[in-house]
Amino acid sequence: MNLSASMNDAGDGFELLMSGNMQDFNICCRRDNHYPEHKLIPLSELFDVNYGLNLELNKLEKDSSGINFVSRTSKNNGVSARVKLKDGISPCQQLC
Repeated sequence: MNLSASMNDAGDGFELLMSGNMQDFNICCRRDNHYPEHKLIPLSELFDVNYGLNLELNKLEKDSSGINFVSRTSKNNGVSARVKLKDGISPCQQLC
């Protein structure tokens, strides 16, 4: 899957540019169409990128007091629902 995004929330001419895929994602910044360093930085140098547990929302029980279910939605920082914690699965099983 190829991804690309551009973000400029402040309206100050500063823009964050991102492109790539999960294995090779690049990020750079520019101000007023000027790239200060002309350098793309792999996302893996900024964050630890890990795949989730591949749980499907339609197979989980929704619970308003449960844990956040993070999906690919662009709304609400990716949180698309709150779900009941399943027995035997830790929310950070692969990371902890």
